[in-house]
Amino acid sequence: MAAFTDPGMVTQENHRLALQKYPYDNILFTPGVKCTTCGFVKPARSKHCRTCKGCVARQDHHCVWINNCVGQGNNHYFILFLCSISLLLTYGAYASHLLLSQLLQAKQQSLEMFSNRQRLQPIPGIRHWSTGLDWSDYFASWGWALVEDVCVGGVGLLSALCMPMAWGFLGYHIYLMWAGMTTNESLKWADWRDDIADGLVFIAEEETGETFLLNTGQVEKDVEPQLAYPSPRKRALKRTLDGKPPIYPQSSDKVSNPDLQGKFTPEWRRVTSLREVDNIYDRGFWKNVESVFKPVFL
Repeated sequence: MAAFTDPGMVTQENHRLALQKYPYDNILFTPGVKCTTCGFVKPARSKHCRTCKGCVARQDHHCVWINNCVGQGNNHYFILFLCSISLLLTYGAYASHLLLSQLLQAKQQSLEMFSNRQRLQPIPGIRHWSTGLDWSDYFASWGWALVEDVCVGGVGLLSALCMPMAWGFLGYHIYLMWAGMTTNESLKWADWRDDIADGLVFIAEEETGETFLLNTGQVEKDVEPQLAYPSPRKRALKRTLDGKPPIYPQSSDKVSNPDLQGKFTPEWRRVTSLREVDNIYDRGFWKNVESVFKPVFL
């Protein structure tokens, strides 16, 4: 299902509906950015996939294991895929361990029975096969068991080696749900975090009721998000190359420049931590989970 379900491809027919899904946060996603390949304005949280040859709504990543993008339409199937794979690999490793341990125990029992018959002694209770073995003999016994039953041993080794990776992926995607992010967005936030650490990011918050000159992009006024997301605060977040606050036109230029009417020069302060920046897509863990497992299809 994760491989064959539409991940949420944005087309000319559903483009307007895709714009209504999520608001722009003016940090990771700004209005007016046009996809040069698809030819339309990119909806918030979408990303163009060169492999799938299209923009995907709330794109997480392109997964080579399912040969499909993971997006708004199939993210819940992908989470269930990770759950099932993790559980099956754990079961495979555990079952193989039990079968090979039984094989070693049967070998230990036959050896002790043969030894007691040779000595004409009664057969006592059979001890566990690993009792009294040092580490080299212990691992040598497992090596014998793997060779003795290659099929079970191969399944056990494959399961044991892949199990940590599957649980790691599952844990990472649970974290993404908790944080209200996608893999694509986590990479964007990582870029901001690196620039903040270098002292290159500044923030300005509205205090006068006027609006910022955030960007030149425009979005249709009657296109509003359908979901209840917190409105982004009137603030600007900017990167600079020299570590100095951005320079905007002075307030005296408002009169001479009609384009700056209703705008002002904000007071910039340096951002010291990513915690100072709001992620409006984080609506709380349970609402984030609901948005993944009850997707609104295009």
